[in-house]
Amino acid sequence: MKYYNKAYNQFNIIHPCKNREFAMLPKIRALKIHSIESLKQVLELIHWDNSKIKLYRSVAKVKNIPFFTFNMNKRSSETYPWFRNNFSNEVYSYDLFFDFDKDDDSTIYDVLEEVKDFISYLNDYNVPYYVLFSGNKGFQVMIDGNYLPSPSIEDGVIQPHKRIQEKVSEAFGYKYLDLRNNGVPNRLCKVPYSLCITGESQEEFDMNVALPLDDNQLINFKVEDMLLHNVESKIRLSKRGLIERNNEMPLSGKIKMVNAFIKSVDI
Repeated sequence: MKYYNKAYNQFNIIHPCKNREFAMLPKIRALKIHSIESLKQVLELIHWDNSKIKLYRSVAKVKNIPFFTFNMNKRSSETYPWFRNNFSNEVYSYDLFFDFDKDDDSTIYDVLEEVKDFISYLNDYNVPYYVLFSGNKGFQVMIDGNYLPSPSIEDGVIQPHKRIQEKVSEAFGYKYLDLRNNGVPNRLCKVPYSLCITGESQEEFDMNVALPLDDNQLINFKVEDMLLHNVESKIRLSKRGLIERNNEMPLSGKIKMVNAFIKSVDI
């Protein structure tokens, strides 16, 4: 667990998980990560060195996550009622999460062409977004919920976020944009800078990094560059962050640009 024991990697992981559910599938959900110690605790809890399972966070930001028992025989009896009865009421912000994944008949580079096309449209509107290599089959384009209308629950799903993604899919006809679980309140996405097994090897240095990508990395993307040993040798990870485009813009400007993008697809 050398990678997760480095302070700058811990910071890169903790920061984007603030006020979000943290999960390690298929082992455990409904965790709250707010410090280096809490991250270490849950990684040790599920014996990450042996399990090498993937780390996820909620698309939603939530006001409160209770402290649930770590007794795995009892935990689901506490978390299941919370998800069923309380989670939606805790949501105060919800990202636009565009999940592009390859299928069995395509390559990661086929998916990349769609992603490039989509972000060129976002760039036309100066939308603040970031792009994350998912660690395996695709890319995740994220627009922070702080720049979006307040989420509301309608028929059990988050609106207008669900409708916006459907309008994007309708307008562009993207083959690899995955709309499964679109608008589900407790939907999960990959934790930035987390590690993902990609093949038969269980060695840490053979895992991929779920890496936020800058423009140059998108243009010259090679999947082998996402291997941990290549990332660590070529990229300065300390205080790297999410590489959000148009981040220098004030909050009011970001909201304005996102609204203009939404209106452009909401026909």
